[in-house]
Amino acid sequence: MVGAAVSGWRDLSIWAEACADRATRWLEATLLQLPGQAQTVKACVEGYAAVLGGARLGSRYACGALLQGIVQQTMVSPGEFHALDEPAKARERSFLRNSCLLLAASQLGRVDVLSEPALVRLRSYQHGSGGFFDMDPAQGHGLVEAFTTAWGGRVAIRFGWHEQARRAARLLADIIHLQPDPAGRFYFCYDTASRALATRWRPNQPAARFVEYESPAGETHHLGMMLAFLCEMHLADPGGGWDRAAAESLSLLQRCGTVLFGLPAMGTVAEGLALAALALGKAGQAAAEMLQPQVASLSATLEACGAAPAWDAGIGGEYERAYSTIESTGWTAVCLAGLAQTCAALSS
Repeated sequence: MVGAAVSGWRDLSIWAEACADRATRWLEATLLQLPGQAQTVKACVEGYAAVLGGARLGSRYACGALLQGIVQQTMVSPGEFHALDEPAKARERSFLRNSCLLLAASQLGRVDVLSEPALVRLRSYQHGSGGFFDMDPAQGHGLVEAFTTAWGGRVAIRFGWHEQARRAARLLADIIHLQPDPAGRFYFCYDTASRALATRWRPNQPAARFVEYESPAGETHHLGMMLAFLCEMHLADPGGGWDRAAAESLSLLQRCGTVLFGLPAMGTVAEGLALAALALGKAGQAAAEMLQPQVASLSATLEACGAAPAWDAGIGGEYERAYSTIESTGWTAVCLAGLAQTCAALSS
């Protein structure tokens, strides 16, 4: 890479790390200062991504205190974290919550939390198809999703579960390859019973069943996470053919064009593009150049947010499963931390 390009990646890495650090510090201050038992439990339930973001960039003391609070308030069994009176729709993020907390525990050296029963439960979220359920598989809803599968695959890579990661990547490649309407919509649900793509029905929200490329729908952040996982698979297993699946994923993302960069979820998309530049050579680098013009715009957005960067992770309040400020800011910190690490690798 030429010197100017290397300098650009270095600048982007420094900027992303500063943004992630700012979000993490706000989260630490917010979660550690909340008064009242009920508020503490709610914050612990919502703070799962904040803990992982803190484990990457924040104060180990503050992050350890947050993790300890969550363990005390919400761990109902090894590897399962939720409030006893939590609404069912809030539990639909169980896998993301449990995986974030266990990954943070591994980075903090908390072997008491990272127990063998906890890891067994985490692995139980993976279906035989390779996809990961978003909530306890004992509930038997029968659908795995592209985003949960991509995130589950990244968790598998972190824990060294290579076969689990390969199975997730194979299913994700199939989901991408089988898209029935590639010019206009992306279907992100897979029915494990019929072994086919499916739509997820939400009452009075038929458009929530798929992503339309010309609409800034909340589900578009799936595309960035899918690309990030498949690129990581190619880097971890260069002979596995994952570069072809990653290239298809990149093509899907490119069809969305500038729609994605108008979303608060750009951190996720940006990390996927940066990993593409690292994993896919010139084609990935050319696509990742789309990041550079967006930095000033996203930086201005962060500045406008003030002390509380209340980004919505791409899912606004009009959606049924809207994220809280704490959850969405936690995901922002996680994504931007990943972006910073990837861009640092590109600049070396």
